[in-house]
Amino acid sequence: DITTEEILPEIATPEDSQPEDDEPSVLPEDNSEVVTEDIDDEDVKDSSYDIGAFVGESNVSVQYMYYMVTDHYPSYDKDGMYIEIEAPTGYKLLVLKFKIENKTNEDQYIDLYSKDIEYKIILDNARSAKQMLTILMDDLYTYQDTVEASMYEEVVLLFQLSDSIAESMEDIKLKVDNGTDEVIIQLQ
Repeated sequence: DITTEEILPEIATPEDSQPEDDEPSVLPEDNSEVVTEDIDDEDVKDSSYDIGAFVGESNVSVQYMYYMVTDHYPSYDKDGMYIEIEAPTGYKLLVLKFKIENKTNEDQYIDLYSKDIEYKIILDNARSAKQMLTILMDDLYTYQDTVEASMYEEVVLLFQLSDSIAESMEDIKLKVDNGTDEVIIQLQ
């Protein structure tokens, strides 16, 4: 069941990904919504668009690399602890991979979390969904770390999609909103 109301995603934690034995299984609601605005193809940027300056980070480049659809996303925290986010039954995770590259000869502290940038995917120009809020160290939405001089880090945005939407999507765009302006990037 798809609703047109916006549902705020809950923070995904490793404990949430393990179902409890005696609990009845309840599917969470799909957090997608119907796209009501027209998307002007002339305004859509290609996948090589650098969102670094757009999100207020002129010393780094933030560029899309690729996407994958999966049942779970493994990661490690800064202490080396393994963290895995699992999609609930009936859902898939859409994982968008990005590269944050330091363009300078000095280490750069990057704080994207305090900028409150909103990321939404737009699928087939018909449905959109906000990024999941996770505890992953490599989450682009909550990224707060130092990128060493002339080096890069790989980061992700995770979205939860119903199986049927994940299997049928052909066109993927990413809308990045910094509070005063927005940009739409064609990913596929």
